[in-house]
Amino acid sequence: MSTEQPHNTPDENAAPAPQPEAPQAEAPQPEAPQAAAPQPQAPQAQAPQAQAPQYGQPANYQTSTAKRLVRRKDDRMLGGVCSGVAAYLNVDVTLVRVLVAVGTLIGFGSLAIAYLVAWALLPEE
Repeated sequence: MSTEQPHNTPDENAAPAPQPEAPQAEAPQPEAPQAAAPQPQAPQAQAPQAQAPQYGQPANYQTSTAKRLVRRKDDRMLGGVCSGVAAYLNVDVTLVRVLVAVGTLIGFGSLAIAYLVAWALLPEE
């Protein structure tokens, strides 16, 4: 038996194999107007960073801007406690006084005792 190898010869009657398409050149696009070069920005100021004081050197303490609860002299009726509380809470002093009066009546005098304690403990402005 003879083993014949098939011949891989192109058949003349067969259609030619499709060739891969060459990439087509795209139509030139109009150039976009060039943006102006970015302007250099000024350096931003950085907040000074707090450093821990070294041993033997005084600490650089700054005054605090925190609110303090004090008895006020300028708008007092009795001890200035209601005026100080109103300034601390940033509300009208009349509102605080009315709430203290109503709370004293409803609470059987407990707010009156709290007022006296605050009068004794709060520092005067």
